[in-house]
Amino acid sequence: MRKGNVLIMMVLMLVALTALGFAASGPMLQVTDQSIVPTEVYAGTTGYLTLTLANKGDATATGVTAYYSPTYAADGESAPVFSGDITADSGAQLTIPFKIPAESAGRIFLVKVDIYYSYQTASGDASRSVSISVPIQVSQQNPLVVKTSSTGRNSLAPGEKVSLDLELQNSGGVVNDLVITMPENSSFSLNGATQESVGSVSANTTRQITLTLLASSATTPGVYSVPIIFTYTDALQNPVDKILYVGPVTVTEASAQYRIYFEPVTPTEIGTPAVFRLTVQNMGSEEVSAVVDLNSTDVFTPIGMQRIYFDSIAPGGNASKNVTIGISSSKSSGYYSMQLRLTPSTGQTIIYTTGITVEATPEITINLEGTSSTGKTQILVANTGSTQIKSVYVTAKPNGVANAPVTENFIGTLSVDDYATVELSSVSSQVDVEVRFRDSNNIQHTVKSTLDSSEGTINYTSSANMPGGVGGISNRTGGFAGRSSNPLSMLFGGAAGGRSSGPDWTTIAIAVVVLAVITYLVYTRYWKKRHAK
Repeated sequence: MRKGNVLIMMVLMLVALTALGFAASGPMLQVTDQSIVPTEVYAGTTGYLTLTLANKGDATATGVTAYYSPTYAADGESAPVFSGDITADSGAQLTIPFKIPAESAGRIFLVKVDIYYSYQTASGDASRSVSISVPIQVSQQNPLVVKTSSTGRNSLAPGEKVSLDLELQNSGGVVNDLVITMPENSSFSLNGATQESVGSVSANTTRQITLTLLASSATTPGVYSVPIIFTYTDALQNPVDKILYVGPVTVTEASAQYRIYFEPVTPTEIGTPAVFRLTVQNMGSEEVSAVVDLNSTDVFTPIGMQRIYFDSIAPGGNASKNVTIGISSSKSSGYYSMQLRLTPSTGQTIIYTTGITVEATPEITINLEGTSSTGKTQILVANTGSTQIKSVYVTAKPNGVANAPVTENFIGTLSVDDYATVELSSVSSQVDVEVRFRDSNNIQHTVKSTLDSSEGTINYTSSANMPGGVGGISNRTGGFAGRSSNPLSMLFGGAAGGRSSGPDWTTIAIAVVVLAVITYLVYTRYWKKRHAK
């Protein structure tokens, strides 16, 4: 119970006890209730005190008049307040004006009221009175003024700290036992504590303090005037809570405080692992540590640890680590995205999306198959690269043969490890070949070369420096070339030893004649002479 309310109850009890001392006959006035308007008064406040009177006697109280002090009138004389007559078992109200003096701030102001009334007796007129002193608690105007001198940083991200230099001014009043707390459900809290004690701030003085606030990880970006609760005791030893605002404090997106760079160190080729340089840059003003999670996709799979740790990144500094990412072999070349999840030590997760260019090297192998059973030369074109090729068009003709017909064949699309054959109209050990195709990026490639059965396979790999021209061509023995190790292979065609197209009957006839001659010589020179002896 407040001190002023206790005093009022004591006064009412004294009035009641005084009334009991009167004789039972005649009127008996009691003050049964009182109220103040306004309820919160300060030095210089003008208000009204309302008293409720009840006649507990058995006669009418006439000419009820109230006199009060201190006076409200400018001349120092208080104007009486008339209520009229109050019959037995009835009541009335008296309204007394008051004005709080300037020197009463933070004190108890007493309003004294004397009530006089008359009544009739058998012997003539008689009078009685009742007195009451009503205490009014005078609050002091908030003397505390808070100004923000400076902030420790221009902006901060959710979960970060900011130091505020505050100037506490007491404009004249009592500010004792000052304690600072934060409102509930605030986006900011005191760093490392629930409250901070300041002590007393003497009247007409200034104190400097530094307050460190921590922004919640859920704080939305914006400019904040931060509410702070200042609790102190006034001159009446009553606790006073005042909410004052400090700042402004600017909260930015968490992503604005950090930078992530994800750069390839090795080529990003379909079906191969690639090494990337992962760099985290701290754009804030405090040292942080961070964790980066690499999310797998249908294209990219982290090899090794999917969670990368970065410790102690200085303000304005950066830290880097190499990570290996496997690239799916079932995809074609193109542009793909991958998510990186950065969780700094401040707690809020930031999602970054990085774009990665995936390349695929087109490669074809051209093989001269030799003579087929139909008496024609076959050319085999195989896709030995890591990407699909399309619009494959082959032009070929025998080398050095006058008026030889030109063979043109549109193959279309060759998937990886797929192949097709083209037949020439005549037999030839050397063929001029031109193969045109487009890769998965729709870049045109052209291969021109003369195939010789004695040299095996022609292999073409796209050159990054000449994507639209004639790429690098090298003669080498590959999976579709090389002479057969079978010494009888020449008996069955396929001088290149690759894919056999069936027996060559002309060659077989010659072989039979040769074998017959050899048999005859062996018979006449060795076997016949030996038996003749």
